Amino acid sequence: MLNISQLTSKKTKIVYVVIYSIYTILYIINPLLIMNFIDSIVDRNVYWIILYSLLCLLNFVLIQLVSYFFSLQVGKVEMENYVNFFSRINTITAHQDTNKNRIELSELSQYIGQYYEKSNPYFFIQKVECIYSIINVVVIFTIMFLIDWRIACVLFVFVPMSFYISKRYEKKLYDNSDQNIKNMDKVKKYIIDQNILNKEERFADYKQLNGISKFLNIFKDGYKKNVKTKSTYLYFFSYSFLNLAILIVILLSGYLTYQNILTIGTLFALQNYTSQLWTPGEFLMSYNSKYQEAKPIPSKINKLLSFKMVDYKKAKIRNIILNQYSALDVNGKQLFHPLTYNFEKGEIYLIEGDNGIGKTTLIESILGLSSRYKGEILVNNSRDKFDDFIYVPSDAYISEFYNQELSKGSSGQKKLSQLNFYLKTNKTVNILDEPTNFVDDINKNIIYETVKSLKGKKKIIIIISHDKEFEKLATKIIKLNSFAN
Repeated sequence: MLNISQLTSKKTKIVYVVIYSIYTILYIINPLLIMNFIDSIVDRNVYWIILYSLLCLLNFVLIQLVSYFFSLQVGKVEMENYVNFFSRINTITAHQDTNKNRIELSELSQYIGQYYEKSNPYFFIQKVECIYSIINVVVIFTIMFLIDWRIACVLFVFVPMSFYISKRYEKKLYDNSDQNIKNMDKVKKYIIDQNILNKEERFADYKQLNGISKFLNIFKDGYKKNVKTKSTYLYFFSYSFLNLAILIVILLSGYLTYQNILTIGTLFALQNYTSQLWTPGEFLMSYNSKYQEAKPIPSKINKLLSFKMVDYKKAKIRNIILNQYSALDVNGKQLFHPLTYNFEKGEIYLIEGDNGIGKTTLIESILGLSSRYKGEILVNNSRDKFDDFIYVPSDAYISEFYNQELSKGSSGQKKLSQLNFYLKTNKTVNILDEPTNFVDDINKNIIYETVKSLKGKKKIIIIISHDKEFEKLATKIIKLNSFAN
């Protein structure tokens, strides 16, 4: 199964690492070249002055060129991540196994928007940055130890203390961030519900939604707590130790130069390396807190990318058997008396029943889109899933990517267009859920004639409708009986 580490191709990763390695080498040797250049000036050695000045210039040009190509490679990684992520999510939404997992519309919007943007750096780039920051710190430590062990000892005391404090705060930062995401999701869900209910709620004295303030206050308090924890961790502990270490190194190296223990060039190199420690050091300090803050989101995306997809058999459907079948509500309670039935070709079946009795759940179960039922469903006398279906749901939706004009039409226009479009496909089983919803009388007659024309084509036609006209067209009527009746 695909996960976030596979969104970037192996070739792109290798090129990225190679360019980053070259950049790191060039960047680390730069202070040594400048050190020798300064010392050759103090020694007034013209040959070495010219040589090191040319080497410094060459290294500068190489750093700029490598930085340019590295920037291009960063863009390529991000582009690959986007393309592969969107392609995978598109495939999942088209073929997801809704019995195992179902992506809600509001969740999908968050996944391809806010969640992706926040976690994208942690797919590959930030992980490599973390590794190279550690390499930078270790190499700089080693070089400084070779130059003067006393300088290295100062860093060796203070830097590990910063990392120790970083580990101490990990759990708290993760918990705070996880709660923040939950609080934010609750606010967003409230706003979505408000948008759905906007017409009726504005006129009603008794409202389902009684104000967003409660949820905003919970979100605000949680966010404040997270910011305070992160600020305390970063600025009173981690950064303060790192800054103090850098300051002591600068002062100590200056004193050793004054005592003629170090050369002017060495002083410059040490101060340069101390400055170079800041970027990887700051990254490693803040990486921990930022990663813990973002960690719940990459976990969610990883889970989404590994969603199971359905494998359908291509064989033609001969019959569908329900054996002691009953749809279940969300609490697992049976909605109607168990049904045993055999759907055969050449018949038009009308399924009737009260609202909420489980008619749509029944057909979604037959389609293999729902496991919320008790009993047995056999297609061609097997439990395998087949793709020999046409399903026209009750809610008509016309995508603007198919027909922009129709996508803006009325509900009736969309319904008629939806029905005509999907019935172009020649499949054995045609399932129509409320096919005349929102349709005027003239177009209803067109739909009735369309259904009649299907009868002689040796198909299994299953219709859910409260429209009494279908009782005249149906050859079989199935009445779902509630336990309450």
